[in-house]
Amino acid sequence: MTKKNKILIIRLSSIGDVVLTTPLVRVLYKMGYEIDYLIKPTFSDVLIGNPYINKLLYYTPGVERKFCQLDAPKYKYIIDLQNNLRSRKLTLTLGIPTLRLNKINLRKWLMTSLKINVLPSTHIVDRYIQTARKLGARNDGKGLDFFLYEKDIPSEKLLGSLPFVVMAVGAAHITKAIPIELGAKILQKLDYPVIIIGALTDWDSAHQMIVQSGKTNIRNLCGKLSIRGSAGVISKAEAVIAPDTGMMHIAAAFKKPIAIVWGNTIPAFGMGPYYGDASVPSLHFEVPGLSCRPCSKLGFNQCPKGGFQCMLGQDASGIAASISQLVETI
Repeated sequence: MTKKNKILIIRLSSIGDVVLTTPLVRVLYKMGYEIDYLIKPTFSDVLIGNPYINKLLYYTPGVERKFCQLDAPKYKYIIDLQNNLRSRKLTLTLGIPTLRLNKINLRKWLMTSLKINVLPSTHIVDRYIQTARKLGARNDGKGLDFFLYEKDIPSEKLLGSLPFVVMAVGAAHITKAIPIELGAKILQKLDYPVIIIGALTDWDSAHQMIVQSGKTNIRNLCGKLSIRGSAGVISKAEAVIAPDTGMMHIAAAFKKPIAIVWGNTIPAFGMGPYYGDASVPSLHFEVPGLSCRPCSKLGFNQCPKGGFQCMLGQDASGIAASISQLVETI
């Protein structure tokens, strides 16, 4: 049997960014490469069960030293999709030929700081795959992957009434998250039962949304589910409402229709829902005419201008109405 060439992929964080690498993983595997993947332990749930990955390796302090002590597996190439100081330090230590993602940081800076749009029209998935074009990688059009075990799917008792819609409310940065006022208005207008997902820190906000909406057919599961449990809920949903977060990308992996609520970031950054060649409806909601958007490629802990109009100015009725439209078209 011919020994497979080994590749190490580095993408340390975060949920959505890791999900978006899965087409490249699959493509390389089907080309005959054996794939190891270096990730932060916090985000490993995203890749557990992925049949195209040989081994998950975990980034912890001193990982460079550990790799050298073990003499590391003899990788043919490293594909550095993180491309930051940490990943560069590691690849330089290993001395293995490395293909790095161009993070187009200058172009993003021009857009966020000067509102000069020279961003490429290419989705980040395609840019990930282009990073490995030297190896002959080509997009197979099959979209994103997220593999669940049966145990990851919450019980019917926890899910409650079917069918239901999922609303993901939280985000790593506040300026991406759905605020209480907007969330309450959306819930008030929705005709479907809703399950709200998020971190434990989102529970109180979700609770206030429910109280203000006056609705009784809403379940607050914030903080009660792992990443995989949240993915399990999404896999059973009719549609998903989400800001620009990892849950939006997980929904795309399950080919779910999504209403995306954009705050401080914009679709032009190339991070919208990615379905490959599949025809799945999605709708983008942005507040028009805001000269301050985008204010950051990632986000802030508070709105730099104080008003948070990119979220508070959203059309809650339109977002709610879009769910029926999305569900009816699938």
